[in-house]
Amino acid sequence: MAEDLTARLTRELDVAEGRLGGLVPDPATRAAVVRRVRRGRAARTFAAATGVAAVGAVVAAATWIGVRAAPPLPATTPTPAPSVTPSSTPAHTPTPTAARVAVERPGMPPMVAVDDAVLESVGSGWALTLYVATGGDASALGPGAVGNVLVLASPDGQLYWVGDDVDAVIGPWDGSPQVPVVTGGGTARGRLDLRTGDVTELPRPAGLPADARPLRSSATLWTADHDNGKGSIWTSDGGGPARLVADDLPPYTASTAVVNPGETAALVTTWSVDGAPSRVVDLVAGGSRDLALGLAGTMCELVAWESATTVLSVCGDSSFEARPFSDTTGRPRLVRGDVTGSSAPVVLRDFAVGDLVPVQGVTLPGGRVAATAYAIGPDVLPESCMDRVGVWRDGAMAALDADLPEGYVSLGVSGGRLVITGRDQCLGDETRSTSVVLDLMSGRTTTLPPGPGDGAVMSASAPVVAP
Repeated sequence: MAEDLTARLTRELDVAEGRLGGLVPDPATRAAVVRRVRRGRAARTFAAATGVAAVGAVVAAATWIGVRAAPPLPATTPTPAPSVTPSSTPAHTPTPTAARVAVERPGMPPMVAVDDAVLESVGSGWALTLYVATGGDASALGPGAVGNVLVLASPDGQLYWVGDDVDAVIGPWDGSPQVPVVTGGGTARGRLDLRTGDVTELPRPAGLPADARPLRSSATLWTADHDNGKGSIWTSDGGGPARLVADDLPPYTASTAVVNPGETAALVTTWSVDGAPSRVVDLVAGGSRDLALGLAGTMCELVAWESATTVLSVCGDSSFEARPFSDTTGRPRLVRGDVTGSSAPVVLRDFAVGDLVPVQGVTLPGGRVAATAYAIGPDVLPESCMDRVGVWRDGAMAALDADLPEGYVSLGVSGGRLVITGRDQCLGDETRSTSVVLDLMSGRTTTLPPGPGDGAVMSASAPVVAP
């Protein structure tokens, strides 16, 4: 395990240095590569994705409460949570037809073939996902194995087979049979027809260079990290030519841009050292500028967009590089930064021992946010090994008692739902996972389980949900 991780880190850093034409990344860039590799190994998403969904999270100025009944923290009183009663009636139940046709694939959970009646029933809360093999090696599943399986899931958890070996990464989806995807090995946009499982590549917008790639989390944005070490972002909507939004971005930041709710701005520098400014891109008017979103003398890492104009970061003294924090020696703080530049960064909380600190999260509809988190103390795990989740709105935390996956969790948001993936191992590629789609309004959960058995199986990858 240690040798594998070291080799992976070395390769990533060698690539970064090589593409810079002999220039050596600064310490902040190298540190970010290390953190990205460690998190990426644990958060296992489909390898063909060229962009990542905007992730971010937020923590209350008071105390975090874990979704799975986290232990109470000293000297705090959680805000009472509204009761959440899961709905018992599935939405958009398919009209009964002839007996469903079972489809079997090595390593897959039970599923039946999709048909027209099912597709006509698809609506809010249905999920679409690609199942991929544990560790990415389908050959370990034995004879008859396929590289991936495209599955449609009803809100009550019934899995419908759509196709095998689909060259697509699913983009924002409205529930229709025509699904926007990233295809061509991550180089093009396309349409996936749920009736046939076929993918059609769409014409490339005029004005894009050869190295531009679609940003998976957006239907209109394209990014490129050029061989000269600079990055660019374009937008293209309605089939027209691409419009250059920002150029000359910091090295290796464009393709991992974190886009705000409403897609009006993007943060391309998600860490800062010694209070260095972060680069913010205006996706509407175009251009970018450097803004101080953290604190002088600290090293800060983005947690989430809090709103369309504010971000939350966790900052600690630059002289104290250890993360996560096992004590308060590094003075960990939650900081709000204003991307409009109209106000200075504000400290929302000085964390104390026992406090839950956010790591990776997402912005939810209605001003709510969610994040994985850990409690400051001597037994902290690596940042990629969080097993707690908190949800916050209007400055208050609410504990949720829902059927969530066991293990070490990562978060996504799609169709207004929280997507929580639980892995059975903290680190390593050989992990199986269970994904749960949680509707925070109704309490309904949809579970996308891994395949049966103790060996290599197929697990759902980055489910996309119809709003």
